[in-house]
Amino acid sequence: MENTQAGTSHSNGVPKWSVPKKGCIKINTDASFFKETLRGFYGLIARNDKGEVLEARCGSLGFVESALHAEALAAAKAIEMARFFHQFQCVIEGDCMELVSSINNHGTKIKQGAISIMLENNPSP
Repeated sequence: MENTQAGTSHSNGVPKWSVPKKGCIKINTDASFFKETLRGFYGLIARNDKGEVLEARCGSLGFVESALHAEALAAAKAIEMARFFHQFQCVIEGDCMELVSSINNHGTKIKQGAISIMLENNPSP
């Protein structure tokens, strides 16, 4: 997981989404956590190097213990989605710095066959 902002450009201090490098697919992930009900939800969107939407998913994560737990489960869902695009390099981008840092500190770069997945940090506006 890369702890960079390679996927963003800033205009007036507001993060802006940017396309992945040529031949890659970028999967953006986000999650929400409701402390009162201990429920989590996720959203994913995959785009190609032209910015075209290839697939989008959202749904319930069921019971989760924390916002970090929800973000980690959303990242796992993004990895599942990346398996669908096995012929392309996929970059997974999220806004949870704690998760990105945790994975980066363990030097995790997930490789499964032809799939090479790097998670990048994309700060929320």
